[in-house]
Amino acid sequence: MEIHIKQLQERAKKQESSAEAQTRGGTSQKANKPPAEPVNPAPAQGAAPAEPDKHQKSQLPAWLLVGAGGALGAGALVTGLMSHSKFQDLESKCTNNVCPSDLRSERDQGKTLAVVSTVLTVAAVASAGVGVTLLFVSGGEGKPEARVGAIFQPDRLMLATDIKF
Repeated sequence: MEIHIKQLQERAKKQESSAEAQTRGGTSQKANKPPAEPVNPAPAQGAAPAEPDKHQKSQLPAWLLVGAGGALGAGALVTGLMSHSKFQDLESKCTNNVCPSDLRSERDQGKTLAVVSTVLTVAAVASAGVGVTLLFVSGGEGKPEARVGAIFQPDRLMLATDIKF
């Protein structure tokens, strides 16, 4: 890099000296010659990097969705393990899949944890999937949009995604 700068500086000095010699000699060739090229030294090594393109799209929302998917997945794992533990305890206390009535609350807690684990798993997959999709399409010209919706009913869970590229 330094060699290139020195060569440019030497070239500029030669052009300046030849222009001065022509001026002293009284020739009118100066009007016919193009102006000397300006010497632009390279930026210093410690200089700040160029500003990022303002039209470059931020990938922050996509990474937030991927991170949320990971967090939801961790929550699904924890609640799934808790539910599994409850059901193992019940299996040891119940005979022939018939439990005493005093264990009904423990059974209900296990079922609730299982449902929560399933919902969290679906939400984790949806969130991470939309995030990864946005990461892949963020280089395009249009503005990608993504929406995720969920409807919870007693007998079903409905998920919908709407992704525009």
